[in-house]
Amino acid sequence: MKKFKGLKVYVYEVKNRLFGESITVSGLIGGNDIIYTLNGKEKGAELIIPPNCLRSEGDMFLDDVTVDELSEAVGVPVVQNGKSGADLLDTLLEVR
Repeated sequence: MKKFKGLKVYVYEVKNRLFGESITVSGLIGGNDIIYTLNGKEKGAELIIPPNCLRSEGDMFLDDVTVDELSEAVGVPVVQNGKSGADLLDTLLEVR
């Protein structure tokens, strides 16, 4: 954020309540885990999620929460990011 003026990013640890806290890969995070984590927290203009958070069809999480349901619950649009750090940076800079 120091390098890109006007960019503000919030990062939160999402604990896996669906399969247990010892599971730490983003591909096994449920939509409800994200909703629980973000409840009452500051959010930016969009929620950016890794691509592997969603089932292979790309429409919902493993706990059957859809992207639209997540967006409605957290109050901001949900954006699926690319696979690399460069993709994340591109996405962050587009939000500004």
